[in-house]
Amino acid sequence: MTADPSNVTPQSADAQDETVPLGLRILVIVLGVAIFIMIILIVGTIIKRSFDDKETGVSAQADPDSLLSVTSNNPGSNAALLDISVERPAGAQLVYSQIVGREFLLHFKLAEGGDMIMAVDRFTGTVRRLHVLADGSRP
Repeated sequence: MTADPSNVTPQSADAQDETVPLGLRILVIVLGVAIFIMIILIVGTIIKRSFDDKETGVSAQADPDSLLSVTSNNPGSNAALLDISVERPAGAQLVYSQIVGREFLLHFKLAEGGDMIMAVDRFTGTVRRLHVLADGSRP
């Protein structure tokens, strides 16, 4: 058996000058620039949206006559929101509002303690109420 010199690493392998093909260098530079531009675009979009004055979507406004008006200021959405008015509980304070699926949720803090969550169907206008009692209170 004789050794095949073509499969043996030369002793001066560390001293050899390894050159990277020009096409690979260009590819790495182009991909690096593309990633850098995408990161700048993402950060710019986040900053723009955080300082944007316009709100889109659906909001709830409390009227002085204790009616709550639910309106959409995003006409291009597929929300199919009806012109709905629901009666706000006496002395209750609106904590938050949110859209979940077909429903528009309104969370109220009641004056006598406890909470109430109203679920308003955006398509039919049906209102469901959930009362969360304060500790020690009874319905």
